[in-house]
Amino acid sequence: MPDWLDNLSQRTDQEIVALQQANRAWQKELKLQAAALINNKLAKRIKQEEYIAYRETAKNEANECKRRGSILADELWHRRSEGKRSSVFAV
Repeated sequence: MPDWLDNLSQRTDQEIVALQQANRAWQKELKLQAAALINNKLAKRIKQEEYIAYRETAKNEANECKRRGSILADELWHRRSEGKRSSVFAV
């Protein structure tokens, strides 16, 4: 899992976008790993117990990736909403 801090308030918009890109890359990597795991299971290169353990880890990582993606999207949405509001009141 890439490094992560839940407090994004000190990050710039550009840093948030970079974090989003890194999270998307991580998501793609997780999908590739899941496909490889299934192929290994189907080819009987790993035992059922190993498969179950790997799937649990993969599931936890996928959930964390999804959580982070939601946090990043929400943060950008709130920042853009705040920017629109402040520009309306600046008139």
